[in-house]
Amino acid sequence: MLTVVGTGHYERKVQEIAAACKDMDLLGVNAYGDLGPVTELTRKHWPKPYVIAEWGPTGHWQVPKTKWRAPLEQTSSEKAQVIAERYERIILADRTHCLGSFVFYWSEKQETTHTWYGLFCNGLRTESIDVMQHFWSGAWPANRAPAIGGTTINGFSDPRSVTLQAGKTYGAEVQVTDPESDPLVFAWDIRPEVEIPAGSYAGSLEKKAQPIAGLIRDPAGHQIEFTAPPVGGPYRLFVTAVDGQGNIAYGNIPFLVAKE
Repeated sequence: MLTVVGTGHYERKVQEIAAACKDMDLLGVNAYGDLGPVTELTRKHWPKPYVIAEWGPTGHWQVPKTKWRAPLEQTSSEKAQVIAERYERIILADRTHCLGSFVFYWSEKQETTHTWYGLFCNGLRTESIDVMQHFWSGAWPANRAPAIGGTTINGFSDPRSVTLQAGKTYGAEVQVTDPESDPLVFAWDIRPEVEIPAGSYAGSLEKKAQPIAGLIRDPAGHQIEFTAPPVGGPYRLFVTAVDGQGNIAYGNIPFLVAKE
């Protein structure tokens, strides 16, 4: 028998399961940024094997936030790095109790943003897929995904406090490299921050934000100029870089348009 638990009040839950479910054979654990301490508690309180039934990038509830409480999403490269570290140092490292894992989410979904959890983006492979292929097969793909650095809006060094004036023009840029030096095609857009409806769970009631047309001048390069939206409130500036070989890199930066 198997039961799967999340990490809220985890130590108490795993202690209760270990005490009350003597005939249960296997424990499944869902964990994200807290995967390390959670597996330590599992080994401490659960004497039998376990699997990581769901894991992946750092959760939107586990990252730093802006001054208006918008979570800062990691880039596709940052997600690939933490996925690699967690798989190698935590999952593979436990040869005595951990029977395996299921990395989440193989497809694409809306949860906080439309890019947060999917290992694909716009139907294209991200760097996280390259990382997992290398772990699973011992070989990298013949053509690997681009690697992306941080996205910045000119004049703002702290991503937690990017506040713009409605209707004013700003510059932004992103640094992206490709392992095979494939020519990259960039795309930028600005979208309102997604509102999380009351009672929504795991993105179940969220509606994907749509790009706002007409704000970005020539969105096909690694540097752009854009006009801040005319209506005050929270937004995000998104960027993707596609290599023409089925691979993609992405990032975004939240910003606030000041209300007059």
